[in-house]
Amino acid sequence: MSFDFNKKGQTYGFEAHAGDKSDFGVLREKAFCHFSELQSMISSKHQHGDEKIQKLMVGAQGCYERFEAFLVQSQRLANHSISVLKQKAPEPGSMVAFRDTLAVYDFEALLFNSRALLDRISFFIAKQIYNQDCDKPNKLKNVLENFIQKDSKARQAIEIIDEAMPVFIGLVIDSENGQKSLRSHLIHKSTSGENTTCAFTIHSAPNDQVIRFDHEINGFPLIGSAWLISKYIIYFSINLLGIYLEIDFVLPIDECTPRWDNNLKCFSRFIDETNIGPPFSMIKMNPSGVNIFKRHLRPEVLK
Repeated sequence: MSFDFNKKGQTYGFEAHAGDKSDFGVLREKAFCHFSELQSMISSKHQHGDEKIQKLMVGAQGCYERFEAFLVQSQRLANHSISVLKQKAPEPGSMVAFRDTLAVYDFEALLFNSRALLDRISFFIAKQIYNQDCDKPNKLKNVLENFIQKDSKARQAIEIIDEAMPVFIGLVIDSENGQKSLRSHLIHKSTSGENTTCAFTIHSAPNDQVIRFDHEINGFPLIGSAWLISKYIIYFSINLLGIYLEIDFVLPIDECTPRWDNNLKCFSRFIDETNIGPPFSMIKMNPSGVNIFKRHLRPEVLK
C-alpha cells in the first residue's frame, strides 16, 4: 500500500462541498459572482502560466486569502448587529445599556484585517507587478501615476482608489496631516475600552417607539463603521484585483453593499448643541462601573 500521491503525470483536483461559501454570506449576488471569478482566474493563470505568472498568482492568492479573512470578521459584526436588534426593549419610558465585549474585540479585528488586506493588495500591485517599493494603500496612487501613460490598468486603479480612500482615512489609514486613524490608536496606544464614548443603549419612548444606539469608540459607531468599511473594502479589493487579473469588469459601489444592514443610530451625530431637543441618557463604562451622562439630541433622532 502506498500513500504517495506525488506522481509524475498525475492530475489532482479539489472536491467542493455543498454549503461552502468563501464569502461567508457577506457579499451580494453580483459581488459574489465577481469574487468567485477572481479565484477561478487565479487558479487558471497559475495552472497554465509560465514560472513568472505562477509566482505572481501566488501573490494574488495571498490577497484573496486576506480578503476571505476580512469577510469572516465582517460576518461576525453582522451577527453582533443582529444580536443588538434582538435585545429585548425595556419598559416604555426606560432604557437599558450594555457593553458587548466580543463585539468590541471583533470590531478591532475587523479594522486590523482591513488594513492587512489593503496593505497586501498594495504590495501586490506596487511591488509584485510594477517592482516599486510600496505596501501602503495611501501611497499606491503615487506609484500608479508613474505608469498611467503606458498601462491603462493604472488609470483604472487610481479611479477606484480615489473613490474608496476618503472612507479609509480616519478609520484604518492615518491622514496626510499626521492625524492618527482609529486603527493606529488601537494597535499602538490604547484599547477600545479606553476610547469608548458610549455603550450600546436602547431607549423605549412612552409611545412604544424603540431607539437603539450604536456603541461608539472615539465618536466612531462600531456597527455603523463596520458596515461602511465592509462596503468600501469590497469595492476596493474586488475591483483592484479584477483589474490586475485582467477580468473585464468594474463592480459599481452600490453593488458592494454587504448583505447585512446597519439599523442602529449614532448618538454623537444627533447631538443638539442648542440643548433644545429631547434629552437622552447614555452610558459610558469605567474600571469601577459606569458613568451616566445626558445630552440633548436633535428631534430627527425620533424618526
